[in-house]
Amino acid sequence: RTFIEKQVVPKLEEATAVARPTVAKIIDLAALYRELGRDDDALALYRRGLDANRRSIELHEQLASFLFHQLQAAPPHADRLLSALEPLLAQGLALQKSEQLEAERTRAEDEARREEERQRAAAAVDAEVAKAVARREKELKHQVDTQRRALSEEHDAAMSELRAAHKEADKLAKVSQEEHTE
Repeated sequence: RTFIEKQVVPKLEEATAVARPTVAKIIDLAALYRELGRDDDALALYRRGLDANRRSIELHEQLASFLFHQLQAAPPHADRLLSALEPLLAQGLALQKSEQLEAERTRAEDEARREEERQRAAAAVDAEVAKAVARREKELKHQVDTQRRALSEEHDAAMSELRAAHKEADKLAKVSQEEHTE
């Protein structure tokens, strides 16, 4: 692996740095990038290669295969990857008939339908969760309000008792003072 990274990759990078690199060199270097986990570099290279070799059905096929690999590896980015895949497949199929691109287009359509279903299901779950949360918040608010009223009533009753006791104490103090003055 170190040999590939230190020796092979730099030579292929040099060979693909020209204005119009060969399709074979692009595919070889992109495969090494993928093997080394450098998917962003592979994607950039495929795109640069297609810019320089727009009529290469092989590059269209390789990039389509790469995007599908990415799609399977990173489902959260399915929308972005599918939207990049659709025009690529259309461009490649416009160049010439390709069983691989036809198969990839069918897979892309199937995946787009599955992604749409996943998004609908996720939206339905989100809506149900939002309803449940709203219901629970309402229940909790009702409980808090009920407890607040009960505490307020207890407080009012205790204050009434305290005022009554205070009045009784005032009366007793007045009577006691009157007895002392007599």
